[in-house]
Amino acid sequence: MKTFKKVAAMLLGLTMSVSLFACGGDNGDSSSAGGGGFLPEGNLQEGDGAKYLEGALDAFKEANTITIDFSINANVSGIPNATGTNPSAAQQASIEATYVLAKTDNGYNMSFEGVMKSTEDGEVYEDPAKFYIVDGWLYEYDRYEEVWEKENIADAMDEEGFAAISEIYNMLLSEDADFSEVYEILGPVLEEFLYIENNEYKFALDMKDEVNAAIDYIANLDYNQTVEAYLNSVLVDLGSDKTVKGILDEVATYGAYTVGEAYADLNEILVQETGKNVNGLKADLVAELEALDTSLFEEYLSAEEIQQFNAIVAQIKGMDIDALVKPYEAITVDEIVTMLVGSQKVDPKPAPYSEETLTLKAMTDLVYQMVSSTTLEQALYSMGMKELMDISEDCAYLTISDLSENLSVKFNGFKFSSLEYSAKVGGSYVTDEDNISASANYSCKASFSKETTTITAPENAVQNG
Repeated sequence: MKTFKKVAAMLLGLTMSVSLFACGGDNGDSSSAGGGGFLPEGNLQEGDGAKYLEGALDAFKEANTITIDFSINANVSGIPNATGTNPSAAQQASIEATYVLAKTDNGYNMSFEGVMKSTEDGEVYEDPAKFYIVDGWLYEYDRYEEVWEKENIADAMDEEGFAAISEIYNMLLSEDADFSEVYEILGPVLEEFLYIENNEYKFALDMKDEVNAAIDYIANLDYNQTVEAYLNSVLVDLGSDKTVKGILDEVATYGAYTVGEAYADLNEILVQETGKNVNGLKADLVAELEALDTSLFEEYLSAEEIQQFNAIVAQIKGMDIDALVKPYEAITVDEIVTMLVGSQKVDPKPAPYSEETLTLKAMTDLVYQMVSSTTLEQALYSMGMKELMDISEDCAYLTISDLSENLSVKFNGFKFSSLEYSAKVGGSYVTDEDNISASANYSCKASFSKETTTITAPENAVQNG
C-alpha cells in the first residue's frame, strides 16, 4: 500500500500542476484559437470584459434553475512481478452526483443526489446519498434507520456562516447592488485572455509530453557532476554562449562601479521605460497616496495609525533622492563589499580574504572555487534537500500516460449559459517489484435555465432535536 500511496501522491501533484502552470509557455494544443501559448490572446473589444461580468450576474439573477453535474473516477491496479512476491491488487472508486438549485419567492430550494461506488479486489461497495433543502429546512436520508430527518437550515449551520451566506445572497440579488467598480477592475483582465468565438470560450491543455520530458530529465540528472558543470549545461539549454566562469569574471569587473554611476544608469533606464526619473516617480507615488480617502480605513485603523501613515507620506514627499545619494556617489562596489563583509566579526578571515584584498573580484573567485569543486549531491546535502535525489530515483520508474484538461464556456450574447470542464491524469510506476498503473478523471457540467423546477420535500420526515 505504500507504493500505491506514493503513486497517488505523485499523480495528484502532477494534475495540480496543470492548473498552477496553465498561464504561460508554448503548447500547440492549448486552445482552439487566439495567440497560442497556454492562454490565447483575447479577442474582446475594450469594455466587453465588463459586459461579460455583468452578463454572468444577470444570468444568475434570471435563472430559475441551476443544475450542476459532476463525476470523479479513479483506478489503481497492480500486476504481480515475475517471481510472484508482489500480489496483484486493484482499486476503483467513482462519485456521480447532481445538484439542482430551484429559485423560489424566498430564495432557493436545493436537491442533491449522488452515489459513491468502490471496487477492491472484486468486492463492490455502493454508498448513495440524498439531501434536500426546501423552504429553509434541510432533509437528509438516514439509510441505517431508513428514515428522512429534517433540521432547520439556520440550526444546521453555524450562526456566522449562515449570516455570511445570507448577506452574499442578498447583495447579489439586490436591485440596488452596484458592481460597476468591480467590472472596471476585472473587465480588462478578461479582455487579455478571453477568446470567444461563436458565443463559446474553449480551453484545452495537454501537459503529458512536457511532464514526461521533465521526469526523464530529473531521473537522468548526474549528481556527481560539479555545480559549475550543471549550471553551464543549463546555460547551453537556454541558448546562451556564456559560462559560469565568464559571468563571474564579468561581475568582478564591476568592483570599480560607483554609486553615482549606478544611480545615473538607473535614472536613464527609468526615463526610457516610464518617461520619469526616480524623483519623478516618487512625486507620482506621493500624489497617489495623498489622494487616498483615509476615511475608508477608519474601520480597520486607529486615528493614531492613520496619522502615522500621513506623517510617512509627508516625509517621503520632502525627500530629495538626488541629494540623499550625492554624499555616497564616489563609493565603489569594492568599498561597499569591504564595509558589508569586513564588518562581520570573523577572525581570522578565510582565504582569500584579508582587509587589503576584500574586493568583488575576491568574492567572485571564492564563489567560482566553490561551484567548481562542489558536486550537486554535496550542494543538495548542504542545503538540506536530499529528498530531491530520492524523487529523482522514483522518477526513473514513473511514466505519465495522461495529464490534460478541457474547458468550454457557452454564452447567450454576453450572458453565461453553460460550462463543461474535464481533467484527466494517469501514469504507471514500474520497478523490478512493482508494475502499477493509476488513472483519474473529473468532469463537471453547470447550466443556467429559465425553466421553473419544483423541489418537493420528502414526506413523513422526522425533525431533529
